[in-house]
Amino acid sequence: LGIKSIINLQKPGEHASCGNPLECSGFTYDPNIFMENNIYFYNFGWKDYGEATLTSLLDMVKVMAFALTEGKVAVHCHAGLGRTGVLIACYLVYSLRVRANDAIRFVRLKRPNAVQTRGQILCVQEFEQFILPHSFVFCNKEFVKDKKHTEFSLTQYLNRQKFMLHGYEARTLKFIPKILFVLCERLLHLCNCRNLSSPYGIRYEVTDLPFTRSFAVARINNDQHAGFLHSSSASTGSPNDSPFASTYLPSSVNHQDMDEDDDNDVAMPHNVACISPDMPSCASGMSGLDDTCLDAVLGDGIHGQTLHDNMCYRELSSQSDLRKAFENEKFIPYHVDDVVQALLADHNMLGDEIRKYIRQYKVDLNHRQSAWTRLQVEKNLYALTGLLYDWLEHLRVPVLSRDDLSYIVILGKHPEACLKKLDLGSQYVLEYLFRFLARLQPLSREDLLNLMRRLIASLTQQGVPIHGILRPSGKGYHKLREGTHQKVMEFASKLFDMIRMMVGSRTAAFSEFSKSKQSISSDIGSDIEETETLTPT
Repeated sequence: LGIKSIINLQKPGEHASCGNPLECSGFTYDPNIFMENNIYFYNFGWKDYGEATLTSLLDMVKVMAFALTEGKVAVHCHAGLGRTGVLIACYLVYSLRVRANDAIRFVRLKRPNAVQTRGQILCVQEFEQFILPHSFVFCNKEFVKDKKHTEFSLTQYLNRQKFMLHGYEARTLKFIPKILFVLCERLLHLCNCRNLSSPYGIRYEVTDLPFTRSFAVARINNDQHAGFLHSSSASTGSPNDSPFASTYLPSSVNHQDMDEDDDNDVAMPHNVACISPDMPSCASGMSGLDDTCLDAVLGDGIHGQTLHDNMCYRELSSQSDLRKAFENEKFIPYHVDDVVQALLADHNMLGDEIRKYIRQYKVDLNHRQSAWTRLQVEKNLYALTGLLYDWLEHLRVPVLSRDDLSYIVILGKHPEACLKKLDLGSQYVLEYLFRFLARLQPLSREDLLNLMRRLIASLTQQGVPIHGILRPSGKGYHKLREGTHQKVMEFASKLFDMIRMMVGSRTAAFSEFSKSKQSISSDIGSDIEETETLTPT
């Protein structure tokens, strides 16, 4: 069967008089037998007809998501209908970003009478209301009338992201928004600039050793905040720290491999409980809700839905097709100049078709997990760069706020001291984006400086002149003051030079500048003077 993990939702000693006698473990089998055969065993003791908090359910689905990366997973409780059905439905909500009713119908189509009772249905629905708002990548005020989900800052987004990511991804992207990482890496891939095997670079991949450990900001902060290092072994996704009963794992499993989320910046409703079964699963005469009345209980106007019409089925099929397309992808690489042109383009002047395409991407990234897989095979440079800038520019607070700009004006000549004054998220985002520029090669000095300006415009949400024209246009931004502009460019260039020295002058990304041993920051003053005459937009 290829099963690599078992998730047991029973409490030891549960229903001892029902069926065969229990083993010493308190279950009908000995977990050690599975572990000796390299099958992971997780026990989340969930009392039959008891309660589960929303955060406990989140713990379980994250562990389940991690286990699925190792192979197939078997989930069971006592009868395999109540708690098992609830957990699988919640996992589908978490992993596919589907509605609770879609997940419940899918589970029951696969396992009749699972998610048996009204209490269990309510449990899955409450989990949906708890988790889905944290999955939003773009503020939805542009798409809906009620304006329910307000704008968010970089810090708020990173805190939300911690809810949704798990395992190596959570550790690697602790301080870097996933959307920026995916977009930038895709752009580099399309022009063959990822250089994963570069002897002087680092591997910008999601692995057990986050690439951020090589960042300057990790060293500046003495690694105390780096996503790969923690003084405590506690983790949200770690079974041993779950509010449930003890979890058994093979000795080879590292608990921190599953999750690293020890930040409590986001309020978690620990005291909110989901009532599970309304009665014991082995109670006489218990049949739960019949399929014929399920639609009436769900009350969403859908009746007699077939498997192929179910959103879970469609999302799983879409992800499968996109993964195959990614694995078999063949394309003619773009030239770096094409990527530079897309990055420097006036996205406000793009045609209606591409703007609608970008807008639909935003909607899908908020509501469909398959949108992330689509980004991995996206070839439209203007869609990728448009999403990159739109995300940075739609934040409620700029990545570089007015206070940050004040620090840069005062300390810009000393990038390390200046970085220390910024929020951790801003530090890591700045360094990652500048490393992104460094990996675009070959790159002329003029293009590099213009790309810095364009990024600064998005990071500050202020107009910055490029070729005498303020960018971005159509946003209504005020022009960044000349003095501030010069100081920010000086800081940016010195930061770039610092990264250049860390990576090594032999790296191809800096070949043009290393030949002359010229610092990017050496001519910033003259470049600012050249842009003082502007064409208004």
